[in-house]
Amino acid sequence: MKATLRFIIAVWFFSGISIQIIAQQISVSNSASCPTGASPTATCVGQNEVNFFIESQFLPPLDQGNGGLVPRFEAFWVFGDGNYLEFTGNDVASDQASLDPPAYPYSTVNGASFKATAYITGKYTNTTPPPQLYRNVELGGRGTGPAFNPRLNGQRMEIHSNHYRYQDPNGQTGHLVRMGNLTAFVVSYDANLSGKLYFFYNGRKNPTVPAPANFSACTTNVLDYKWTDIPKYFDKVVTDQHHLTSTLSSFSGVDYTSGFESLSRKYRDFVVYSTESVSPSLMPTGFIEKRQFPVLEANPNATLTEADAVMSVLVLLTGPEPISDNDTPTVTQISTVLNAYGQQGLSPFTPITVSNANAPAEYIIGAAEATVYYVTGFDPNQLVVENIVPENGQYRVTFRLDICNEGQAPVSRQEVTIRYPEGAFWDFQYKGNNALGSGDMINYQMASHAGGAWKFDLGMELNEVPAPQPGQEHQEQCGSMYFTVLTDCKGVRSLWQENGGRVMEACVVFPETITKQSHCGYNSAIESTKYKDANGTCICCSQEKCPPRGGGITCDWRYCLLALLFLMLLLLWLLKRKYLPWLSKWLS
Repeated sequence: MKATLRFIIAVWFFSGISIQIIAQQISVSNSASCPTGASPTATCVGQNEVNFFIESQFLPPLDQGNGGLVPRFEAFWVFGDGNYLEFTGNDVASDQASLDPPAYPYSTVNGASFKATAYITGKYTNTTPPPQLYRNVELGGRGTGPAFNPRLNGQRMEIHSNHYRYQDPNGQTGHLVRMGNLTAFVVSYDANLSGKLYFFYNGRKNPTVPAPANFSACTTNVLDYKWTDIPKYFDKVVTDQHHLTSTLSSFSGVDYTSGFESLSRKYRDFVVYSTESVSPSLMPTGFIEKRQFPVLEANPNATLTEADAVMSVLVLLTGPEPISDNDTPTVTQISTVLNAYGQQGLSPFTPITVSNANAPAEYIIGAAEATVYYVTGFDPNQLVVENIVPENGQYRVTFRLDICNEGQAPVSRQEVTIRYPEGAFWDFQYKGNNALGSGDMINYQMASHAGGAWKFDLGMELNEVPAPQPGQEHQEQCGSMYFTVLTDCKGVRSLWQENGGRVMEACVVFPETITKQSHCGYNSAIESTKYKDANGTCICCSQEKCPPRGGGITCDWRYCLLALLFLMLLLLWLLKRKYLPWLSKWLS
C-alpha cells in the first residue's frame, strides 16, 4: 500500500497543571562548559545523552492529601525531537522515578539544540503543581538517537491515556481533562505523509443524545489553546489560531466548501498547522510517525452541567490529492469519523476547498476523533494495603479502598469490581468504613464472585465537589471502605515493590452519573519488611515459611532437601555410635 495512502493518526494525552512557563526549571546533572557561540539560554552537555531531573525545590510542599490518600507528583516528558516519555505505574515509586528519568540519548541528525519540556500532574493532592517546566540544551556529542516510542501500532486510530483512561459501559475509552490543568495532546501520523493539520476543540458531545445530533459547539471556551510543542524536524512549521464565531467559510486566504463548513460548526475553535513536506530522512533514525503536541488548558471558570462536560476533539490531515478508492481500510477509517457527524456529501474523495479559490485543493487524507471529559480531579480511587497478620498458617491482608467523587453532583451508589490473580487470594470479608468492621457498613451487597473478581455494590454518600473559593483549590469528596482477604506467602510477596506489587485492581463505577465512567487503579506496592509477626519477624521474608492455602507449613524444596540430607547423616552417625541397636539389628 502506498505510503501516502497509509494514514494513521492518534491522539494521546497527558495532563499537568500550568498557566505560564517557568523558565529553565528542569535540571541537568551532566552539564558541561559551553563553547564559544553557544546560546546564552542553553545548558550545554558534552555528549548526546542528557540526564534531566526535577529538583524538589521546584515542586511545592505537598499537603496531607484527602481521606488518607498519598499525595504526590508525576512528570510527563516531551523531549523536543518528536518523542516523549511516560511512567505508567500508579504508585509512589513510579511517580518518584518520573521526576528523575533515565538519561535521554538525542539524535543529532537535525542539529544539536533541543527544548525539553515536563508537564507535572498532582495526584491525591490539592497542592497546585508547578507550571510547565522546560530546559534548552545544546549537545556536544554525536549520536544516532533513542528508541522511538510509537503510538500507532498499525491501527488507523489509537487513544492512550495512562491511568487516567476510563472505559464507559460500551467499552469505549476517553480522556479526563482536569479543571485548571494543561492537557498536552500527542497527534501522530505516518512519517511518509505530508499535509496540513487541523485540530478542532471545544466540541460538545452529549452522551444522552444519539449521534449525530449529540455533536455541537460549546457556547464558551471550556478549553483554552495555550501553545504547541513542535518537534525539531518541524522548525519551519507555524500555527494559526482561529476562534469560530459562527462557521468556517474562509480563513487565511482559503475558502471552504459548505460540507466542511458544516463539519466545523460542531466545534467552537480550531488550530491550523501550515502545510509541511518534511522527508522522513530528516527525522531521527527509527522515527516512523510525525507529531504535533498541542496544549490546551481546562478553563477553571467554566460552568458546566454533567452533559456539557463530555466533549470532543477532532484532528484532520489534508493533502493536495485524494486517497485511492482502492485503499479500503483508509477510506473506511476516514468515512467512519465523518459519518459520526452526519455529514452528507463530505468524503475523502471530495475537496474541502472551493475550486475557484486561489489556494490549492485540499482533500481529507486522515481523521481521528476522541472523547474528553472535563473533571475536577484525576483521583477516583486508590487501593492500599493497611495490614498483614498471620491467621491459621495463612495471612489475612487488610485493604483500604478510597473512593472520590470528582463530579459536580452528589452520588450515593458505587459499583465496585476487585480483580486479582485467580487462586492468589480468597475468603473476601467486607469491613465497612472501619478496618475492624465496627463502623458503618455503607449498604454493602456482594453481587458476584467468579473468575478472579469480586463484584459488589456500595451505598456510600459522597457530596458534590464544591466550587473553590477565590485563590483556593477544589476539594474532592472522598470516602473509604475496608475489606480483608486470605493469602499465602506467594500472595504476600506478590504485593512487594521488588516483585512489581501491582496485582490487585479496583474499578469503581458511579451508576447515577450520565457517563457511568469506570475508574480503575492498581493497589499500591508495599515494602517487603513493613509487616511483622508477633515475634517481630518479617512476614514471608524467610523462604522457610510458605503456608499453603490449605494451612500448615511447607518449605522451599532446597530447604527440604537440606533437611533430608541432615536426617540421613544423623541416622548414619547414630548407627555408627550404636545408639540405635534395635535399628542395627533390624537392618541386619
